[in-house]
Amino acid sequence: MGRARSGHRPGTRRAGRREPCPARGHRRADGHHRAGRSPRHDPRLRPPRPGRAARAPRGRRRRLPRRVVTGRPVAIVTGAGRGLGRRYAIALAEADHAVVVADVAGATETAEEIGELGGRALAVEADVSLETDAQRLADAAVDRFGRIDVLVNNAAIFTSIHKCAFDEITVADWDRMFAVNVRGTWLCTRAVAPTMRQRECGKVVNVGSMTVPSGIPLFAHYVASKGAIVALTRALARELGPYGICVNSISPDYVPHDGEYAARQPEMAGIIAAQRCFRRDMEPDDLVGTLLYLAGPGSDFVTGQDVWVNGGRLFH
Repeated sequence: MGRARSGHRPGTRRAGRREPCPARGHRRADGHHRAGRSPRHDPRLRPPRPGRAARAPRGRRRRLPRRVVTGRPVAIVTGAGRGLGRRYAIALAEADHAVVVADVAGATETAEEIGELGGRALAVEADVSLETDAQRLADAAVDRFGRIDVLVNNAAIFTSIHKCAFDEITVADWDRMFAVNVRGTWLCTRAVAPTMRQRECGKVVNVGSMTVPSGIPLFAHYVASKGAIVALTRALARELGPYGICVNSISPDYVPHDGEYAARQPEMAGIIAAQRCFRRDMEPDDLVGTLLYLAGPGSDFVTGQDVWVNGGRLFH
């Protein structure tokens, strides 16, 4: 046991010194502040100046609440009469969306299938390349369901096209491709934008293609139109972002289905599948998860993005 210092006994105060007050900033007997900050020097202890709001403590910044969407969401899916569009519409219905099914043909069959599954759907026969049809589609959705939360711009020309060198494409075929794929995407987005702006929320999901980054030959008009959709997605994201509207695109790889192109090119599926990490054909269900993510609240801070779904055939 060590010895006590000379002139001081353990358990007693030193002579000539006063015990400091435990209050922060109290002066000692010698006129100096004790260790620690005084109210005058510690901004956390000072009252806010008149006319200035109190600043949140460092590390605990205030955040504005996100806009909460209540009620059953309403989705419009174009080109939903068959193929991937039909699968998109059914997937959204299974996720408790009321779905407006739009197509030049087959919309009624898709809507009936959704009804048999216990969902709510409205069939609208529309050609998205026509300004009047695009506006009528948006009006029908609002009249029936009172709102529009999601727009899936899926309508496109693909299954009926033939391989063709770029200098053999007719002007009529080129114009028709851009009228449906690009102008239709623009017209439908323009038609739903007012109601989304008014509610300060909404999701627009455009459909691109993996033919854009891979640059496949003999489909120049189709590849160019899908590249334009990706560019349009980014431009719309800039313009609609201030209103809380997310605009993204999903680019699927080749999906064999009952289209005319798949029937004419049966070997194409195997060639593309061999280039994928997963070494299998892509199915419509492989796109559902990404679609629901871009259409749902989990992507509220995601906009202007092109999401590739290709089984690892291409990376970026």
